[in-house]
Amino acid sequence: MKDELPLFVAAAEKRFFAAESLDVTVDEGMPVKVVASVVKIGPMGMVAKSHIKLSSPADLEGRTVEISPVSTLSQIWEAYAQTNNIDVSEVNVVRAASSARFNLLLSDKVEILGDLS
Repeated sequence: MKDELPLFVAAAEKRFFAAESLDVTVDEGMPVKVVASVVKIGPMGMVAKSHIKLSSPADLEGRTVEISPVSTLSQIWEAYAQTNNIDVSEVNVVRAASSARFNLLLSDKVEILGDLS
């Protein structure tokens, strides 16, 4: 089970989706119970070598960013870019298997790893 599922269940129960006019159904047949929270804010983040200066999301423009196709960031990339005024045509996104990510960074094939959680 993905660790994000309890968040969707809670959001559906609190009608957050409905408030945004989204029709979301959560499979009630799956027994889910949240017993603890490790972080209050989603643990997504990005990593770059120290010489890459990043101070805002727009600093991704002109960079090569690895975003795993199975990552949460991959699913929300377009919305994240739009919300943060990132011109996606100016970001070279590389899709790679999770097992290849760090080697791409260490071999300078990408400058930034996205969605580290």
